Amino acid sequence: MKIPIWRLKKTNGITLGFFFAVVALENFSWLIPSTQYLIPGLLKFSDIGVISAILWIAYVLIGINSPKKYMYSKLPILFWGLIIVSSIAANHFFEQSYGLSFRQNRYIFVCMLLYYAIMKAMYSGKILRSDVLSILSFQAVVEIVLFLTQILLADYVTFIYAEMETRYGTARLRVSYLLALIFMFFCIDKILNNKNKVWNSIMALGGASVLVVVCKHRAPTMILLVTLVIAFFLWKKKTSTKIVVGIFVVIVGVCIVTNSTIVQDAISGIVSGDRNLDYRTTGRVYFLERLKLSPIVGFGEPNENCYAAQSASGYFDAHLLADNGIFGFLYCHGILGIVWVIALWIKLYKQSIYLYRKKKMYVYLLYVIFETGNLYMGMHWYFYYTLPFIICITLMDYDYQLAKRENICEEK
Repeated sequence: MKIPIWRLKKTNGITLGFFFAVVALENFSWLIPSTQYLIPGLLKFSDIGVISAILWIAYVLIGINSPKKYMYSKLPILFWGLIIVSSIAANHFFEQSYGLSFRQNRYIFVCMLLYYAIMKAMYSGKILRSDVLSILSFQAVVEIVLFLTQILLADYVTFIYAEMETRYGTARLRVSYLLALIFMFFCIDKILNNKNKVWNSIMALGGASVLVVVCKHRAPTMILLVTLVIAFFLWKKKTSTKIVVGIFVVIVGVCIVTNSTIVQDAISGIVSGDRNLDYRTTGRVYFLERLKLSPIVGFGEPNENCYAAQSASGYFDAHLLADNGIFGFLYCHGILGIVWVIALWIKLYKQSIYLYRKKKMYVYLLYVIFETGNLYMGMHWYFYYTLPFIICITLMDYDYQLAKRENICEEK
């Protein structure tokens, strides 16, 4: 059997440039020490991804013509406005320089721009939708293999440049799980549409294992299990088939819950409370109290090189922004930020539900459901791993517009 990990239909400079930007923005799969300086005091290895993405974006937006009849979302560019306004607030309250604010937000700043460049490249035919998905899938498979291998060899060799600690008696890596998880949802979509079930089941299991086995995130694991249950109910199959599969899923699910330490720990933490949840509770109270001083625009995201901003965010008291999800986001961008999130989520649900109903595409709706549950606890797509999120919602927007055009043509 031919394994279709990566099959590009176009290998022009734009496609290859996008491929390099994706690999670089994913920290070269954590195979290089991204936090170290390439040029002392000026350029880190992690900046290679940002620079390569900026160059690719500039070439696409300036050098390519595309039809104007397609629509672009205004939400990514509006997020630029949030960053600028919150940077002004950070400068006003803590004298955090605009340069430090930009550096703190440079990754998400560039990723938001990527939306427009990817859409324009696909509209113009310079890069194919299938090639964007192939690049995403290829990078996801590489990360799955590397991260799982590192976990298996943790006692013998270390080749992944990421923080490693121990949880539940085995190694845990602080790497991105989001790309692998999105890839998993694409695989589940193919399974539910009866496409190469064996291979896609193996790949889906590999994607889920990055979250559960490599990163060992408790709350996202529980949210993923709930999302998979919802996927079963959304599955468009005959009732008799769903009953048989449902019985099997229930049996397997009970076995997982009763034998999985990470799931038991998550349930115990929710029911009885634990230290991490206590930190989150006190953190939310702290953020909401602080926000009274700047409720509309927040305080901006603090840079580690600005002590006043970092101290005011509660960092030194273990009130971590990322651990508090939407509350940390609220602290950074205030009520304006929450309005932006609500507008984005309305758009995501509108598009994903439409694609599910009209095209039997499960992937986007399932992913949006997962991220909805994750708003409360993590918002990893904002604080850490924006690139996979942006690529996914860009593909959703593109597929949605094509589906709408097809529907209009059919009605005519």
